[in-house]
Amino acid sequence: MWQRCKDIVNIEPVTAGPVREGTVFKETRAVFGRESTETMTFTEYQPPNRWAIGGDSCGSRFTTSFDLQAEGEGTRVIVNTRVKALNPVAWVMGFFAPLLFGTMKRAMNRDLDTLSQIADGTWTEPVEEDEPEDQAKLT
Repeated sequence: MWQRCKDIVNIEPVTAGPVREGTVFKETRAVFGRESTETMTFTEYQPPNRWAIGGDSCGSRFTTSFDLQAEGEGTRVIVNTRVKALNPVAWVMGFFAPLLFGTMKRAMNRDLDTLSQIADGTWTEPVEEDEPEDQAKLT
């Protein structure tokens, strides 16, 4: 399913077996036009209502939790992300974090929109555009 999320380039399992608390994986995501790989761990796994993933990146520890709640005929997904600086440089960079919130929120919303469309059956495979002839010759 991750292949359908636009910004996710690859998911590589590190821990063998089914997903459970403690499962480790590497996620490669396109960020600002570059690929970034982060190692993440399921810190909580309580299907079907809650899971959380966390990891360390750029001198900070992050945790993102997903809570699913029945709402009418659908499901409300509540996503909460916490970031804690682990060193003085990351703490100072935290002052600039609000500049990145919009970008992070848009990326998460794209992923959640894709998952929502898959769940409700409205998702369709994107149509790949043909490369322009002059671009194809350059590669």
